[in-house]
Amino acid sequence: MSFSKMYFGLQRLSITELKILLHFTKQYRVSSSLDVFLFLSYADFSEAIGHKRTKAYEINMVLQNLALMSADIQIGDLTMKQPLFIEKKEQSSSISILFNRLFLVYLIRMCKIVNDTEIDLLLKLKSSYSIMFYILIKDHIWSGDSFDVSEIKQLMGVMPTEYPLYGNFKARVLNPIIKELPQTLGIIIEFIEQKESLKVTRIQVEIRRLWQYQHLDENEDEWYDLVKEKAAEFDIDLSKALYKKWLSFGDYAIFAAIDHVSKSLFIKNQIGYMDTLLKSNIFGEKLSGVTYEEYQWINNFIEGLRENTSVLSKFLIEDHFIEKHLSNSLSKLEKQIIWNKAQFKIMTDLENIRRQNLNIRRNHET
Repeated sequence: MSFSKMYFGLQRLSITELKILLHFTKQYRVSSSLDVFLFLSYADFSEAIGHKRTKAYEINMVLQNLALMSADIQIGDLTMKQPLFIEKKEQSSSISILFNRLFLVYLIRMCKIVNDTEIDLLLKLKSSYSIMFYILIKDHIWSGDSFDVSEIKQLMGVMPTEYPLYGNFKARVLNPIIKELPQTLGIIIEFIEQKESLKVTRIQVEIRRLWQYQHLDENEDEWYDLVKEKAAEFDIDLSKALYKKWLSFGDYAIFAAIDHVSKSLFIKNQIGYMDTLLKSNIFGEKLSGVTYEEYQWINNFIEGLRENTSVLSKFLIEDHFIEKHLSNSLSKLEKQIIWNKAQFKIMTDLENIRRQNLNIRRNHET
């Protein structure tokens, strides 16, 4: 059975269709109701997947295609075809979807496999195969498992006529997984090829998680405990309900709000003040999946360029961040992974800061 059939009851999904369904999975986790419209802002979704210039009509076209699909729904021994959507409400900048109750079973299952932080990171991936394989690792594949090449092709939804040569399959499917998952989700993948008569017939999968990403393997309760512990250091009582509410702002912003409040002596209502800070979006581009230590490195780097008005190349910023800013105790690979995780936020925030500084300068000159 293919990934798309196993997890969404559909024959095949494009990368944008897959990302939209993951976005709605995150939305459903907040609502947890069978009869609620799930919301998608075109601008926010485009930003979440790292394509700020994606046009609203392009996303709408994908949604229209999803609306025409029917998913296989298993009820006992009976399999039936059911539409994904019951109703949709379109506006100029957003759309709200009422999902078929029967199809929601797939979203509920996905909620149990990946958390919101993981979804945020999955939305950044460029290969649909990387997204699929990560979810399979979380739910279906164990380190040391061995598969026939035909089996793993079927799992990934590769059609029999696609990539008949193993070399092409390796280049187009396996290599992007090996490259993307360590950089974005801290998963090191090794595909060990097993040959018969010089032909690769089976693949053994070896998997390990880098230590900086261990929190992604923890359940929400355990990750909440870590953030609550950091907040408690500054006498901030962070409830689980509030933490879940704030997750939509990203880990970076939550840590930034904790830091901001901890340095202010005269704030009586700390939680209310943090809520106001988070809703004001003053902490720049959203970033999830960071530890408190990583947040500090990224924040200090951005603050060090707070007065900048010059255009800085990505190469220069990357070199300065990796070689001069991050701790020397980190390995080269660990530094590169932190940069890959944070680069979109760093580049976006620095460009916004530069433009703000130029506007301030022009206003002073006039």
